[in-house]
Amino acid sequence: MPIDALLKSDHDMGFTISPDGKYLAFIQVRPRQYFVAFTDLDELGIVGRIPIGDELPANLQWISKRRVSVEVQGSIAAVNVDGSEIRLILPNIYDPKRKTISWIKAVRDFRNWQVLHALPDNREEILVAGTNLDEIASVYRLDVFSGELTEVVDGSKRKISRWWVDRQGDVRVGLSSVKGKMQYFRYDPRSGDVSPMAVVDGNTNYPLSYDGKSFADQRIYLGEFSYDDDIVYLAENLGRDRFRLVRYRLSDQEIVDTVIEDDRFDIGGENANSSLLFFAPEQKLIGVRYDQSKRHTEWFDDRFRAFQAFLDGKYPNNINLIADWTDDLGKLLVYTRSDREPGKAVIYLTEEGKLALHSDFSPALRDFDLGSMQVIRFAARDGYDLEGYLTLPPHHDGRPVPAIVMPHGGPWARDVWGYDPAVQFFATRGFAVLQVNFRGSTGFGREHFLSGIRNLSTLMLDDIADGANWLVTSGYARADDLFIMGTSYGGYAALMSSIRHPNLYKAAVSLSSPLDLVAQIRDYKKSDQDFNYEYWKYAVGDPRSEKKFLKQHSPINRIDDLAVPFVIFHGDEDPIVSVEQARRFEKALKKSAVDGSVTIIMGEGHGLRINSNEAYFLESALAHFKKHLSTSADRIRP
Repeated sequence: MPIDALLKSDHDMGFTISPDGKYLAFIQVRPRQYFVAFTDLDELGIVGRIPIGDELPANLQWISKRRVSVEVQGSIAAVNVDGSEIRLILPNIYDPKRKTISWIKAVRDFRNWQVLHALPDNREEILVAGTNLDEIASVYRLDVFSGELTEVVDGSKRKISRWWVDRQGDVRVGLSSVKGKMQYFRYDPRSGDVSPMAVVDGNTNYPLSYDGKSFADQRIYLGEFSYDDDIVYLAENLGRDRFRLVRYRLSDQEIVDTVIEDDRFDIGGENANSSLLFFAPEQKLIGVRYDQSKRHTEWFDDRFRAFQAFLDGKYPNNINLIADWTDDLGKLLVYTRSDREPGKAVIYLTEEGKLALHSDFSPALRDFDLGSMQVIRFAARDGYDLEGYLTLPPHHDGRPVPAIVMPHGGPWARDVWGYDPAVQFFATRGFAVLQVNFRGSTGFGREHFLSGIRNLSTLMLDDIADGANWLVTSGYARADDLFIMGTSYGGYAALMSSIRHPNLYKAAVSLSSPLDLVAQIRDYKKSDQDFNYEYWKYAVGDPRSEKKFLKQHSPINRIDDLAVPFVIFHGDEDPIVSVEQARRFEKALKKSAVDGSVTIIMGEGHGLRINSNEAYFLESALAHFKKHLSTSADRIRP
């Protein structure tokens, strides 16, 4: 299994069907170049392909039946299906008179632009938001022919950093961010009034605001607007453990009813990967997509339930996501993917009951056997029920194999079922790979999430260790060949696990991990990241009053206690965890007798984005683990 095939990531993206269902627009990703391309859905052939530069584009959407807009580095360009009239309709520095721009004006007038709404009933204009260097966003109508901007609402009055519009394209809600405090405001498009939002539940008034300190306890999040302009969907867990989706009436500030809830998983919330699916011709909500053990879509419409059943029958081992459709439901855009491949984009012709392949994201993988990722559940040492994913080597014969425990980053995030090139790299080299959604992970309810507060190097590491021990007792792994590696918090967990559980793992690998918690939290303060500073003070520790505690839980202050051989990698342009932490760690490491090393990778940020660097990292990690395999490990592939 060549590593280049596993890491290949140049594939089509951003698919969207035109309003009349005639064309499919998408972004083609090629080495050193991006294209906007168009497929005729009747002929199923590409009819246009227009280069748009070497910077990753975003938010491709139709602004008419024959024209799309696309965002590139905060500016907005537009092009027709046939490739004609390609132009930059809104540059970062708006200058309608096209005069020479001074640097003072450039700084003052710089904007990152985003299309908020295509306004399909208005052929001349689209709705855009422009965010300045102070992160204040204002909303405008943009004439796509003349380039003229007309202000709709000024965000500076309430320091609004993000706006929500309803399904008709009217601005309705803004989110302000002032010194780390987030507050939702309701905007009345008729009067222009802006007022704080709240939810009234019984006799209790819940303001829709939070800061870094109260974020973990935030129980209400804004979702999307209904076609009824007085109804918005919220995610809330008032008086319950899991977030659910509810309808909320703006005029009364009250919850109307529950749309959907799950007794095991969150639906919605700040860190949840949930989305609402609407059918415009009938102006109704038809489904909700969210993460269970696997990605799941709950359909409220019988037609879409039937479509889903057909697709699941055709691709029984895949996650099949209906992503877009024509108004007559004659053609559907479907993403089908699995644990063994990034997947394909397929056109489903519903009347004929046929599937037409549009884009294959991983043809190179078809020639190789990959590992199978299974959902697993086990009990932690205190009896708490935990869930994760186990990927075994291809053609696993049931005998124990070496295993790598791979904790996720965040730590306030979660692992998901699906294709992961790093997991498959190790599985195809003969290792089992375990990913645990330890306490502190998101998506599993309030108790699960809050249990991780102040427990970065205690309960979280115990949950991860309990997963490793489960591998052994279940017969999947050998006790003398357990390894641990991760990125960001996962890398921190790999290092600190060797202190808390010194006899469990044989070796560790860390990438982009915080090595000095005091410095990490202070860096947020120095860079005016007030929200992150307050959150880490609450969730991890206060560097002023708890400095000793933070030092005790920082790898840089525990080098001599690191009980297993380790290798650390860090990008020299990491904007999240300063490379200075890795450099200071390396300097201190040289004064010790500990078996460890630090490698700084040039041109990388938080994690790795360049395939050659990713290959170097994974192959270095593999070499490190193979070096420390037990003598009985005679079944590892070269």
